[in-house]
Amino acid sequence: MGDDISNYLNSTKNSSICISIAIVLIILFFMTPLSKFLLVSTVGKIVAVLILSYAFIINTLSAYDVSKKLDVSLFSDSNFASSETSNIKTNIICSYIFSIFILLLILMIAKKMVFVKNINNVNNNI
Repeated sequence: MGDDISNYLNSTKNSSICISIAIVLIILFFMTPLSKFLLVSTVGKIVAVLILSYAFIINTLSAYDVSKKLDVSLFSDSNFASSETSNIKTNIICSYIFSIFILLLILMIAKKMVFVKNINNVNNNI
């Protein structure tokens, strides 16, 4: 049990480091003058999306693995507060919610990339 939790903690730590790097890249390529250069900005955004995708996969798979290895059923206990695994259940639920937010961030970046390219194409055609 201790080894599984240790692996879970290490994978969530790696996921958080990836998210931090991706956030720096997002700020760098969305809010600085580098966003004016189409090629550099696009490559930076693609790298940020790839890092976020990696973090999403790590986070989701580690939460799934620890819940299966420890045989933790997230929503079946009626006595959630007094359960021995309540902390683990809470962490797993929070990991899944965090994964949803990562996925939303990936979709937002992809939408911005497509939207900006479409605006540039319309402006060039006029």
